[in-house]
Amino acid sequence: GRLATGDVDGAKDSLRKAAARLPRDAAALGLLGQACYRAGLYEEAADAYGRLVDENPAEVSGRVNLGLAWLKGGRRPEAVRQFSIALDLDPDHRKSMGYLGLALLESGDPRAARPWLEKSGSANLLARCDSLLAEQAAPAPAAPEPAKIQAAPPRASPTAPAPVAVAPAVARPTPTPLRSPVAPG
Repeated sequence: GRLATGDVDGAKDSLRKAAARLPRDAAALGLLGQACYRAGLYEEAADAYGRLVDENPAEVSGRVNLGLAWLKGGRRPEAVRQFSIALDLDPDHRKSMGYLGLALLESGDPRAARPWLEKSGSANLLARCDSLLAEQAAPAPAAPEPAKIQAAPPRASPTAPAPVAVAPAVARPTPTPLRSPVAPG
């Protein structure tokens, strides 16, 4: 159809109509999600994939696609959740492992991402993850010494009062109690 020939807009319009006529049709929802995703309409893609997942909650590929739409739309926690559910449904699903690792990596948690990236076999993302972990482990560069502020010489002013000498503080002895405490008896 239109999606296969690259007519994303035409496909999207046709698929919206099909999904409206057949709101529970998995094929129409999946294709609509794909067309919206390709068009960069990630919220709309997530809506279509979300309806697909609602109708087919055990469908791993629907969850993966929903997670990808959330990830591209910048909603990483939702993406992590969908990839995690996909892995609960199919613990050996390598794409889910890689995408979960990517979502965790983009969320700023390379330590949690690393095992998933390693299991998925994604050498490029694993190298990126290891690089981030090495940066986090490296000691922070020393802060520069604060600049020393030198006092400006006093300005002579005809109306300024003369400086007053301040006597150094005298240490006073600690007072001793006048009588010793009475032991309870």
